[in-house]
Amino acid sequence: MINPMKSSIAFMVTIFSLFIIIYAIATPPEDQQSQIEQEQVKPAYSRSELQALFKDLKEQSFTDTSETTELIFEDMYVLGYASPFSLNVFIDINRINSYQWPRDALIGLFAHELAHMVSYHRRSVLGRMSFIWNYYFSKAARRKVEHEADRIAIERGYGEELVLIRTLAIRDYGEERVERMRGVYYWPETLESIISSIQ
Repeated sequence: MINPMKSSIAFMVTIFSLFIIIYAIATPPEDQQSQIEQEQVKPAYSRSELQALFKDLKEQSFTDTSETTELIFEDMYVLGYASPFSLNVFIDINRINSYQWPRDALIGLFAHELAHMVSYHRRSVLGRMSFIWNYYFSKAARRKVEHEADRIAIERGYGEELVLIRTLAIRDYGEERVERMRGVYYWPETLESIISSIQ
């Protein structure tokens, strides 16, 4: 006759053993766990990766910018900025990595900023000064500048990347920043409409 007490103890020992085995399989060794933690905090993009992406984009589609145009890393309030004076593009790599956006979104960002450079390069120094003065003191002028950059980027084949980054910006930016964007930048559905009209 089977002893119920022994049977219960055997069952509990079996369950406990299974638990130990599952835990051992599911939990990586301490050094491996440390490596996983390091990978989780590792930035999504390195400076060299972003530099290479920017350079490729400039050489492939934006050769009519200044030859000296470079990608500069700077801590800023905004994600990216195209300077009409130095003719360089500035980005905040920490802010970019905090959003963990895909590569195509960064292509959209760079295409938009390089499109500004195309616009600046067509103007004289005096023209750029007037251009930027109007940008900061007139919402209508700011809207015109941003719309122009989007259209240049779309004409060069980067419409879908613009839609992606604009969609992600609206999703991930705070409500206050999104409200400041409204009425200045094309919204994703408008970008889609422009892409369709060009195609």
